[in-house]
Amino acid sequence: MEPGGTRNEPFGGSAVLGAPRSPPSTVDRREPTLAPMQRRGVGLGAVLFTDIVGSTAIAAEMGNTRWSELVERHHRIVRRLIARYGGHEVDTAGDGFFVTFERPADAIRCAVDATEDVRELGIEIRAGVTFGELGAAGKKPSGLMVNTAARVM
Repeated sequence: MEPGGTRNEPFGGSAVLGAPRSPPSTVDRREPTLAPMQRRGVGLGAVLFTDIVGSTAIAAEMGNTRWSELVERHHRIVRRLIARYGGHEVDTAGDGFFVTFERPADAIRCAVDATEDVRELGIEIRAGVTFGELGAAGKKPSGLMVNTAARVM
């Protein structure tokens, strides 16, 4: 309870992890790397980073061709979830993603579903999510929240 007897509820009330939600119809798709609030320079947003656990060892064991096929299958799964939860893919670095969301609950839902869904490929992923003020450097989100999300995985 907060002073005065009010409850402090995260994400403005309740968030049910794993419950699919349609992306908002007001999302402007002309600049897919930034959430609408970041187009104005600075705003609040959630950042998600993912990475395949043990990817170097898995790639060495599988060889380039099989590893590339696995990464493509992984990317299809994660991209489907990014779209489901209204995220904006900023970048991929080999086997990981850098994604922004307007709402932290959507980033968390995407991360949870991605960690579960990629298990069908026989792999595990790490996911780090942070929420806070994001700036923009060109068309890419930047700032302390981006650096923090990359390190909490």
